[in-house]
Amino acid sequence: MSFDTIKKNILSLVNPLQIPLALTCLVLIGGFSTTYMLWRKTQQQEAEHLHKALEFSSTQITNNIINRVNNYMVVMRGIQGFMHGSEQVTKDEFRTYIQGLQLQQKLPGVQGVGLVKIVLHSEKDKHITEMRHQGTDDYKIVPEGQRERYAPIIMMEPLTKDNAKVIGLDTLTIPAATSAMEQALVINDVTITSKTTLIQDAGKNNAFGFVMYLPIYKNLTTLDTLHDRQVALSGWVDVPFRINDLIKGLQNPDIDLEIHDGNPQLAHMLMYHSDTKSHKERLFEGRQQISSVIEIGGRQWTLLMSATPAFEAHTISGHQTSLVGLTGIALTLLLSLLTWLLSKGKERIVQDSEARYKLLFTANPVPMWVYDISTLAFIAVNNAAIKQYGYTNEEFIGMKISDIRPKEDLPHLQENIKKIASQTNLYNQAGVWQHRKKDGSLIWVDITGHTLTFEGRAAEIILAQDVTARIEAEQQLQISAKVFEFSHEGLIITDANTIILSANRAYTKISGYSLKELIGKTPTLSKSKFQDEEFYKAMWASLSHGNHWQGEIWNQRKNGEVYPVWLSITAVTNEAGKVSNYIASFSDISESKKAEETIHNLAFYDALTGLSNRQLLRERLKQIMSPDLNQQHQGAILHIDLDDFKSLNDTKGHDVGDQLLIEVAKRIRSCTYPDDIVARLGSDEFIVMLDFLNMEREQAIKEVEKITERIQNAIKQPFDLCGNEYHCTSCIGINFFYNDQTSIEEILRKADAAMSQAKKSGRNKIH
Repeated sequence: MSFDTIKKNILSLVNPLQIPLALTCLVLIGGFSTTYMLWRKTQQQEAEHLHKALEFSSTQITNNIINRVNNYMVVMRGIQGFMHGSEQVTKDEFRTYIQGLQLQQKLPGVQGVGLVKIVLHSEKDKHITEMRHQGTDDYKIVPEGQRERYAPIIMMEPLTKDNAKVIGLDTLTIPAATSAMEQALVINDVTITSKTTLIQDAGKNNAFGFVMYLPIYKNLTTLDTLHDRQVALSGWVDVPFRINDLIKGLQNPDIDLEIHDGNPQLAHMLMYHSDTKSHKERLFEGRQQISSVIEIGGRQWTLLMSATPAFEAHTISGHQTSLVGLTGIALTLLLSLLTWLLSKGKERIVQDSEARYKLLFTANPVPMWVYDISTLAFIAVNNAAIKQYGYTNEEFIGMKISDIRPKEDLPHLQENIKKIASQTNLYNQAGVWQHRKKDGSLIWVDITGHTLTFEGRAAEIILAQDVTARIEAEQQLQISAKVFEFSHEGLIITDANTIILSANRAYTKISGYSLKELIGKTPTLSKSKFQDEEFYKAMWASLSHGNHWQGEIWNQRKNGEVYPVWLSITAVTNEAGKVSNYIASFSDISESKKAEETIHNLAFYDALTGLSNRQLLRERLKQIMSPDLNQQHQGAILHIDLDDFKSLNDTKGHDVGDQLLIEVAKRIRSCTYPDDIVARLGSDEFIVMLDFLNMEREQAIKEVEKITERIQNAIKQPFDLCGNEYHCTSCIGINFFYNDQTSIEEILRKADAAMSQAKKSGRNKIH
């Protein structure tokens, strides 16, 4: 059966008078259905794009907060080491050390760095007297009253007017501080308080903050159990923060951020809010939202992030869905009208339809006009076009379409007109062009045209939808792409199977691999052998459970070099909740590791001489005394004290005294073996620890006497101090010990007592 036969059979079922109406209805149904599907698809694409953009920005905010707090913790451990390495720290020494860290420039958000000291009630009066003698004239412990023990803040740097308010404050009277300090002692690490208002901010509205604590010990012999740490405890490092200062500069201003200390359902746990509109209000508005839970110093912070209208405007253009809908509706109505007109042959019906067409054209919300293809003159414009461009109807009729185009764009216009005139297709999707309004401002418009005969002339009807917002949004996306490309952090994006889809320049620079070498591979390309399989299993378990993981990891560059990075991975999910992509950011923390090493050196080595300090000496003794060493062995401590050093310091000055100490340290070091520990305890006291001596006491004595003699002879040689010859002698106390029969404190005490006996015998003596 032929097509003509089928058509005749179908048409025979329809009343000839109803054919125009039937055809028009078919066009309407088909056009509106297609328009709805396109509109819905566009809407879904924009929502998905917005969600991914919010996830990416939220991950950056979360990582920025965690990285900043981790940097604070590194500094606190350095301060802890500084305190452990010094027998007693004065206010001036503490101030110099803190100033050297340059916290305000390098770690914004820190209100100050303080020291908390444990004071028993029996020692309270003595403690207050000592503090006043050190320069704090009006020092007292507040609040006043008798308690079994106190934990006052004795130092706070920088000592601003606000920070001076906390000097003498007994932190054990503050429940939040007490809880955090006790927890720090339990885990032997940094903890933070719950949300609080700092004493420095008393009386201020919505000035919330928190305090970080880290224990300081007076006896580092053993800290393995909680009881050991409680006995050895001398105080805490105290670092207060204002939450507003901590977050400053870390967040995207177009994302509304709330930080809750724990459960976000409890209103009083809100610590920080960047906006006046709540997370729930934005949820009711239908805004995209992301939540994240992070562990900070033993507490859980809940981060609630919402897209704001500004973020949505920068990321997507809602006009695109409107454009699709309105354009589809307009074209469907026009096509339906043309179908109706073509199917009606009578002049009366045509005239009636033209009136309807004119009404549809005039009242259509999409800017429309008709122009003569040969002259480019406007023939008709609707009200929407008049409103969009700012010209009156009379002004438009006296103009050409070239009058609303920028001059530099006219060659392209002429070229497009020729193309329209030569083509047989009535429909013309001209694309996006710039137009100039009456006030001189430029807008972007999406041009859709349809050629027709209008009042006997070859013409084209144009739909000119303003898409300026969409173009600007696309430009913003291009900027975001550049941010991705030129970010200082290495970034890679993978699919759900961890196949790399994209990587930015920073990552290629960090890893040493080109983009071509990375695409299609997995991140295991940079995997080192520093982490075992259990590490990666735990990492993927965390990703599966919470869609996020971060931590320190060691990667391997293309050239084989192993380096540390701070890695953050976020799983991006689609509308069905399934993982569609992974976004990973890498920060090369090699410099941070070097900084940690510097802090470690400050904690374990004497800043003046470069020798080991008291803390490192104790650590080494602790290793020697460890019960894990099954073999018994003998060692010796040489406690060296320079004769009449105070006189040199008082008469020639500290600079000359320091020069002598540096030279003495070099000479002592030259008299010992590389494995021997040489330490400076402070002032003019030095320690030499000799290990694994002969188990026969007589032989061991001979070994030690030989080294002791070398040291004394070296020190007796003349020193050149600023061009002046200076002679110095020393007294040395010797204590032999076995690794399994005494404590560290006993070993050092006996060596000190032996040195004191040598001093009583005169100069240049050994006991």
